[in-house]
Amino acid sequence: MKHHYLAKLLFLLLFAAFGFPSGAFAQTGSVSGRVTDGKKEGIPGATVLIDGTTLGSSSNVDGTYSIQNVPAGARTLVFSFVGYNTVRLPVTVVAGQNVEISTSLIENTTQLSEAVVVAYGTQERREVTGSISTVKADRIANNSVPSFDAALQGRAAGLQVVQSNAAAGSAVRIRVRGTASITASGEPLYVIDGVPVDNSDISDQDFSRNSVKANNLNPLAAINPNDIESISVLKDASATALYGSRGANGVVLVTTKRGKTGKTTFNVSYYTGVSEATRKLPLLNAQEWLQLYNEARVNDGLAPLGPNETVSVNGIGFTPNSVAGVNTNWVDEALRTGSVNDASVSASGGNEKTRFFVGTGYRQEKGILKGNDFLRLSGRINLDHSANEKLDLGTQINLNYVDNDQVPTSFNGGIGTAQSSALPIFPVYNPDGTFFGTQFGNTGTNIVAQRENTYVSKGLRTLANLYAQYKIVKGLTFRSELGLDLFNQLERRYESPVNRYFTGVDASGNNLPRIGLGTTSERQSNRFNYNSNNLLTYEKSLNEENQLKVLLGFNAQKFNNHDLAASASGSAVGFVNPYFTQGLNNLAFAPGAPAGGGQPVTGTSSRDYYTFLSYLGRVNYVFKNRYLLEASARIDGSSLFGPNNRYGFFPGASAGWIISEESFMENLSVVSFLKLHSSFGITGNANIPSFQYLGRYQQTGNYIGQPASGRSVLENPDLSWEKNRAVDLGLDYGFLQGRISGTIAVYQKTSSDLLLSRKVQASAAGFNPSNEVLNVFINSGVVVRNRGIEFDVTSKNLVGPLTWTTSFNIAHNSNIVTNNGGFDSPDFFGQGEGDTRIIQGQPIGISYIPRYAGVDPATGDELIYDKNTGEKIKLTAASQDVNRVAIGHPFPNYTGGLENIFGYKGFDFSVLLTFSQGNQIYDDGAKYQQGGRLGSWNQRREVLNRWQKPGDITEVPRVSLIEGGRADQSNSSRYLYDASFLRVRTASIGYTLPAAISGAAHIASARIFVSGQNLFVFTKYAGWDPEVVRYNFSNGQGNTSFGAPYLPTPQQRVVTAGVNLSL
Repeated sequence: MKHHYLAKLLFLLLFAAFGFPSGAFAQTGSVSGRVTDGKKEGIPGATVLIDGTTLGSSSNVDGTYSIQNVPAGARTLVFSFVGYNTVRLPVTVVAGQNVEISTSLIENTTQLSEAVVVAYGTQERREVTGSISTVKADRIANNSVPSFDAALQGRAAGLQVVQSNAAAGSAVRIRVRGTASITASGEPLYVIDGVPVDNSDISDQDFSRNSVKANNLNPLAAINPNDIESISVLKDASATALYGSRGANGVVLVTTKRGKTGKTTFNVSYYTGVSEATRKLPLLNAQEWLQLYNEARVNDGLAPLGPNETVSVNGIGFTPNSVAGVNTNWVDEALRTGSVNDASVSASGGNEKTRFFVGTGYRQEKGILKGNDFLRLSGRINLDHSANEKLDLGTQINLNYVDNDQVPTSFNGGIGTAQSSALPIFPVYNPDGTFFGTQFGNTGTNIVAQRENTYVSKGLRTLANLYAQYKIVKGLTFRSELGLDLFNQLERRYESPVNRYFTGVDASGNNLPRIGLGTTSERQSNRFNYNSNNLLTYEKSLNEENQLKVLLGFNAQKFNNHDLAASASGSAVGFVNPYFTQGLNNLAFAPGAPAGGGQPVTGTSSRDYYTFLSYLGRVNYVFKNRYLLEASARIDGSSLFGPNNRYGFFPGASAGWIISEESFMENLSVVSFLKLHSSFGITGNANIPSFQYLGRYQQTGNYIGQPASGRSVLENPDLSWEKNRAVDLGLDYGFLQGRISGTIAVYQKTSSDLLLSRKVQASAAGFNPSNEVLNVFINSGVVVRNRGIEFDVTSKNLVGPLTWTTSFNIAHNSNIVTNNGGFDSPDFFGQGEGDTRIIQGQPIGISYIPRYAGVDPATGDELIYDKNTGEKIKLTAASQDVNRVAIGHPFPNYTGGLENIFGYKGFDFSVLLTFSQGNQIYDDGAKYQQGGRLGSWNQRREVLNRWQKPGDITEVPRVSLIEGGRADQSNSSRYLYDASFLRVRTASIGYTLPAAISGAAHIASARIFVSGQNLFVFTKYAGWDPEVVRYNFSNGQGNTSFGAPYLPTPQQRVVTAGVNLSL
């Protein structure tokens, strides 16, 4: 690591972790015996431990074992072996003597019979016929990530997880088995304790986009990952069909921790650490920039700058002498060493009547971007009460508060400006201590001055679910649930007068002095999500060979979002952030501000709502404990769609065959489990904005001197959801008593009726005499196919005192637009960010750009290939447009993860590697940072390898100041990069203190650990980081520009140390 104190911290913590003495006991004896199976045959390799100590042994080939130097007194022996139930036996050890203890182990079917969370219920894992991946709490805890969705990366096959950037509280992009839509959201549905939650960023884009930020916020960051018991990812259509019109992108079911019968236990978790950027983008220093600036002038036919010659760049005048000695590293001015502190305390327990889980959490994070801070406070209460033999009652209540101080990350400020228009020749401060740039009325390139501005987002989220379950008769149960998701968000923005000015002239035409005019804005959003489930379940064993389970349900949901915003400009120079002291009601205006210089308080308000009304059912049938059938269906009605297509039918069916239960498998002892399963289903995508089927009007001009309005959007009463038809075939396997287990699956998902906004001539529609173009939202004929294969395996390589478990998963997905709906022109759907398109036969968001052919050795001009002849021609605006071709691949061919977990006598070590192969990034910012744009931007150091004279052979063209005079900022495959990577995602090492030590302090168990996130990445990509997505203002941009980042932020490397205590 670059910072020495990180290495020192790691060394000291490791020394502390492993420096504990194991203790010595003078009075000892020994224990020996034999471990057998149900047939009284010896089990080799079984583990026998003295509970609470690191003393133990492994059984020999005949099952015998022996443990020496056991402290005298009452002890407990723990016998365990993979595939068998653990046995605990008391033993009294006598000093100087041997005690014989033998036992038989019973085969364990828990792994196959454990409950897996599925849609509206649970199923035994062995009977699941859909494609479901499960991630347990122990793989989520202690990951230094603010949200649980980020911890899923590399842990489930077919799940692509990408952190959008390093800003604290920023969103995570997840795709389950590929992208299946163009304009609707591609994110999965999240269901937390039975309540569907909205994970969309409700921050107002117009409120913050232009002057403050360029990163999507993550509402899921309000959930404390330490409260989570398990996460189930439903991937195929049969598993998601019960979620109907919202199951097309997969479903993520989150189950939080609940109390268990027994004494009250307390758990305390705390870690602290530091963070830094994984990589810094190398840019030109001041001397190099000035050298290339003069070279660009010469290339453009101008003389080099004289020492006192004044020129203006980005609105700021300078001379070479005035900036002599200045060399500002603006990236360093934007970045810092961050820190994180995370603490959680919980208590759980109960009796046969009432069980409880109570937890609270605190997370404080200072991001690696200066001024970017994140705070989360969380509390949870989960209660389950058995009122009598028939009635159960319960609730889950989660309250979270998030305070997020944000900073600019786009071209308009912060790290985006630091790597673009903030030039190294400009200082931070003037000699008098004021911010540089203000004397020119321009602080747009001074990111330090911009930190006088503030943008704060405060959110309070309440997730609650109340339930009552009544056993009507044996096997027949009715359950009613009422779920609430309340999210109140307050956004406050203040732009200092230091950064905003009014300039003008008086009545006589004289220039007025510049007046600082600060602005203040405030926006409050209230989101209400109501969910009601009423479920009737019937379970019946018809006989020993036939089991039946039927689910019938009714679901109603209502979403309501209300926004209220106010803003004002014209606050006096030096005015303190008004929302910290006075608020908008007492906003002071600059004295002497000209007319129009200050704006009174103005406000806006909006409301958005939609509803769902659904009926659902599922039937599960098991025959002879090995033949499995499931059929499900959901009827969805939604106000999001037109009155002619408001209801839809979404069926699913699956079947399974547990081959290992057949008689012909009895002699194949190596095979412990084998199940073949297949499924088919239809799901929908309703994740679109409200009121898209309605027609809309807007002001179009004047008529007879009066304002007139005309149609801007045509209504579409036939608007309906997108539809996904999916088939899946899978094989679940287990070998060697479950020591090796996993799944192989192949699938195909075909998405049709994709929603698009189509343009039509107003005159053709009979509206709008100005003959403008109107929009209409339609179900197009575009079809997208995702086809792939998934493989995962878990292997318990070593058992005994030394344990070693390996988990590996890999997935391949192919995304293709199989039908463009008859729209032959790639430009029909509009230009995606970074010149991406929707083209038949290509993936969604394919780059549509000319192929780069290098640099002309004679002139230094960029060359491209003529798409018809293959000849090299000069890149111009005209040649670019006519020689575009579909090129690149925005999505990976393969994604996956490899995790190894080791344990030895209280020590544990784990490392998770994640990888992505085959995808390419179109670096939309590189064309400005490497195009020789010396007129306004700094450049990456690759520009030092530029063309300088005739005969030079290079891939970097000559530099120039004439931005419009040549095509150096044109899109081409020059900026298409291989984004494959292998990353050390997480690594941790810990030590659990012996019971003799922790018990002396009345602590049940104590573990100390050191962990790291994003420690190393191996990639060919030369930008900030290969894992990056573009900030998007719409679902369409999120889908079509997934692989076209623009001035992204780096990822952060985090090293933490902490402790887990159980009391």
